[in-house]
Amino acid sequence: MSDRPKIISALESFLKELQCIEVIKEFSLQPLEIHQDSLNMFGSVCTKFTREMDSVLISHKKTVENVALMLKKVSDIDSIQEDKNCGSNSKDNVQIQVSSEELKRRIDAFKLGKRKQKDERNVQEYCGHPYIEEHHPLWGEINTCARIDAVFIPRFGLKSHVKVSKVENICGPQTQCPSEIAKQIKIDHESDEIEQANNTLQAIQERLLNMELHLKLQSDSTVKKNIFQKMKELEDRILYLEGVSPDYFNFHGLNNKSPKKQKISEKEKVFSNWSIDDVQKRIELLNESLKPNSDVTEKPLS
Repeated sequence: MSDRPKIISALESFLKELQCIEVIKEFSLQPLEIHQDSLNMFGSVCTKFTREMDSVLISHKKTVENVALMLKKVSDIDSIQEDKNCGSNSKDNVQIQVSSEELKRRIDAFKLGKRKQKDERNVQEYCGHPYIEEHHPLWGEINTCARIDAVFIPRFGLKSHVKVSKVENICGPQTQCPSEIAKQIKIDHESDEIEQANNTLQAIQERLLNMELHLKLQSDSTVKKNIFQKMKELEDRILYLEGVSPDYFNFHGLNNKSPKKQKISEKEKVFSNWSIDDVQKRIELLNESLKPNSDVTEKPLS
């Protein structure tokens, strides 16, 4: 029984560690009477738990080692592949697979061909005769150098001595420059605004003309007047007519006259003050009076 305090303290410290790492939340130890059989059973349970934990830790360690080994292999494969891609002179990365001598020969042949093409153009432009090859019979008799055998050939209508050809597009977007298109769009927009303003001005002129005819205002057609001048003449004409016949323009005074007071009888005055209940009682009384053999007498109006 002397091992009981040690067992309880060890168990309590283990549970506290589980609580610190948040495996369990709370625990409670209550001392009880422990027999030897219970201690033996507890020892066997602890031994089994220890073995299981050791096996779990060993398995976890092996798993970690395997993962680390796999990651190392993958990194080694990637580094090897990268070294192959960077340091390899694969034929797939070379467009022209020839030797350096063949490549130099092709470059020289290309340069000679371009030089020959330019010599032919120079002879045709400046010497006035076609270019002659070396195997031609007249090779030694005719100078084929444009620098010493150049002849002035006038080009009519051109400032340059070199023949120049220019394509003239009859139709298509090349015939219009962007600035001209922008100017045309601006002109069309301005023409639309001017047309709209002219239509508005024409409508105002028509309305002013109708007012002048209605007021019998004679305007001098030889004198050009703007809209504001015509409106001023119409206002002066209206003021003149209002001064000549004010009754004709004073329509609002006729409409503001109060209606004539109607005479109201005494009965109507009494009935006007009745409530709904009074009206209902009056109807019932009249109904009773209309019945045959009725002794109901009409009550005086109150």
